[in-house]
Amino acid sequence: MCKSILLPLAKAAQIFPEYEARISAMVDDEWYEWDIYIAMLSEIQSKLSPQTMVAIGFNLIKSIKPHLLAAGLDTIDKLLSDTARALSTMTSELPPGSGFWTAEFKPGRAVVEAGTARPAKLMEGYLRGVVSVFGKVVDEFDMTTIERDGNTVHRFTISWI
Repeated sequence: MCKSILLPLAKAAQIFPEYEARISAMVDDEWYEWDIYIAMLSEIQSKLSPQTMVAIGFNLIKSIKPHLLAAGLDTIDKLLSDTARALSTMTSELPPGSGFWTAEFKPGRAVVEAGTARPAKLMEGYLRGVVSVFGKVVDEFDMTTIERDGNTVHRFTISWI
């Protein structure tokens, strides 16, 4: 996980100044352990409402839009048609089942699946944020939990106009 993802998360969760201080001291463009991110998410989720987790995910995407654009992910279709590519620009060496990927895509609609390491409401915020930063509006959103290859995964269906 890179600092550019960790810092907006800590800032968004404002009640955790220790995280912000720790992440601010990290070196830009270095990779940090996935476990740091997951531990932060677990504590943040335990103290905040589901709606706040959605807002954190949404605002994090807004804050990293320049990173997405620099990676060539400059349209909603490019990003949501291959979410694994987007994730690979911000993470390195994820544990198996921790990623997220596009299961189905057509313009105006995507089905994205994700391991359960990240809170579902945070992922919802990420997806709603992606739609918003590219000037679209969420038309429909649904989340279910399914079994895939012996693992539990979140399945998000999102459409936009």
